[in-house]
Amino acid sequence: MLVSNSKSRSATLYPIEKKHVVRLEKTASLLEYRAQHAEGNTVRQWKRSDDAKTAHEFAQKNVGKLGITKDAAANIKSLAKEQVKLSRKIKELRKEQNRKQEFEDKEQRRLEAFKSGRIPDRERHQYKSGW
Repeated sequence: MLVSNSKSRSATLYPIEKKHVVRLEKTASLLEYRAQHAEGNTVRQWKRSDDAKTAHEFAQKNVGKLGITKDAAANIKSLAKEQVKLSRKIKELRKEQNRKQEFEDKEQRRLEAFKSGRIPDRERHQYKSGW
């Protein structure tokens, strides 16, 4: 994962930086998520996830040493961006679910209060229609 090369000639290794370690962590997280939610060839997905974890561990131990190509750095960067987008999307979905649940809970409490007679008469007209 750290020494991928799309060219036919030999690749130059560059020093591993802290940003590469952070991006590798995000990449490993994304690939693990994909493997957990994969419908097709899950063995291949899990292998890619394990490779990313191994690369992350290697990068953590070898910060400042030669060990990453430009192609690998670009690939890791794009996967890390994808993971950030996915985590934002998941966060927004959870927020929306929480809002819906809070609204349903609030409506349930209002309905129970109406049925028990705890709502004043001036507000009762709101709840008579539809229930």
